[in-house]
Amino acid sequence: MMVSMSQNPALYLVPLGALVLFVVGLAVAFTPPRKLLKHDRLTGYRIYRSAPDEQTGVRRAGLFYRLFGCGFAAMALFMGAFITLLAYANP
Repeated sequence: MMVSMSQNPALYLVPLGALVLFVVGLAVAFTPPRKLLKHDRLTGYRIYRSAPDEQTGVRRAGLFYRLFGCGFAAMALFMGAFITLLAYANP
């Protein structure tokens, strides 16, 4: 048995949560890479450190951050739309 929007008003928060995740993804995608590298010590930093020089490292890490941010935003958008459509499909 599925719960519809009319039975559970908390389902109205799903699109809001998806919107927040979408904005976070866009923020990561459009933040300058040097600013993100100050706080990142995992994947982006390892990409930066593995480059032969600093400029190439920043460019490669920036590409990673843009791809990650856009992928995160797209995932949030599709997930929010899918959950919302499922909730509206069962009145």
